[in-house]
Amino acid sequence: MRNFINTCIFSIFYISYFTTYTYAQTTLLFENPTFNIGNVIKSEKAITHSFTFKNIGTKPIHILSVVPDCSCLTVSYPQTAIQPNETGTITVSYLPYRAGAFEKGFVVNSDGNPRTQTLTLKGFITPNTNPADIFTHKNGRLYFRYKNLNFGSITNQSTVARKFEMYNPSKEDIYFTDRVIKPSHINVYFDSSHIIPAGKVGAIVLTYNPIMKNEVGFFQEEVIMFTADRDSVRMTIAIEVQGEQYASTPGPMYISPTTNVRKPTLRVSEIRQNLGNIYPDMIVVTEFVIYNEGNLDLKIEKLETDEFCEVQDSNGWQNITIPPRQFRIVKVRFKQGKETGKQQGKITLYSNDIANPLQNIELQANVIEY
Repeated sequence: MRNFINTCIFSIFYISYFTTYTYAQTTLLFENPTFNIGNVIKSEKAITHSFTFKNIGTKPIHILSVVPDCSCLTVSYPQTAIQPNETGTITVSYLPYRAGAFEKGFVVNSDGNPRTQTLTLKGFITPNTNPADIFTHKNGRLYFRYKNLNFGSITNQSTVARKFEMYNPSKEDIYFTDRVIKPSHINVYFDSSHIIPAGKVGAIVLTYNPIMKNEVGFFQEEVIMFTADRDSVRMTIAIEVQGEQYASTPGPMYISPTTNVRKPTLRVSEIRQNLGNIYPDMIVVTEFVIYNEGNLDLKIEKLETDEFCEVQDSNGWQNITIPPRQFRIVKVRFKQGKETGKQQGKITLYSNDIANPLQNIELQANVIEY
């Protein structure tokens, strides 16, 4: 019995020693497998970082592959064996597609021990606020973010609204007239001034009614607006949209617009916004567009927010009037709590729209740790 116990103890010691020895022979040691790159200004350039490692064993190691967790990542790594005591790098690149917090993973597969190791790159993308870097497509004296205004993919359910910003780098204000040439299923909304101030960024709101369009597929259409600018009176804007069939409806359906009925009609660009991943102490300000699709003045009696939302408007939102075919932009700060996880805020609009006197808007976010 004693011999049996001694044999078991020796076997356990031998296996433990052999495993430790093998591990020491073959392990890749990464200097910092998790790297926080901090705040980076969003641009069209990729974020690049090199993870440094060392072969601390006594045998060569081959990196077989490095697998990123999404297609927005690229990697490069040594294609030859890493000799004992030799150092090397795995370089990763991330092309940020939106502002906010991010965390990206890379799985390193090797013939070392352990066979797989995970590298993590994280940080926060800050929006670029320099208009000259953002608005690069010239149209008359104005500059747009993109050559065409893309509505993206929409279904034939209801009217879709998009806010399109433009930059006026000149020293003179540019005034839009009320004259617009457009298809009947597209509408154009201006703010109350109709002006894009000198050196400032302004916006228009376009709505697209897929029910009136009554077709599905990819479409390119034009909207022609007119300004008081003597050097550039006529401005043509190209619009792209991918019309999709809504699954629960049997086919495209046309509903005749009731433009002969005089009434205010409240519309909101988005009734639900997802802010993605954010940090607990981060300041997050988003916006949405309120526009009047009717033909009488829309009166916003009041705007209420819960504990997670705060309106960023010093003039307040009490008894605001939005004339027909005009809009107002509401900027809201999302006040996330200290706890991590999914959080949700709510904004409530009260108006004189008889059919829609109360409109709720939701903001959602996922609070993560640094």
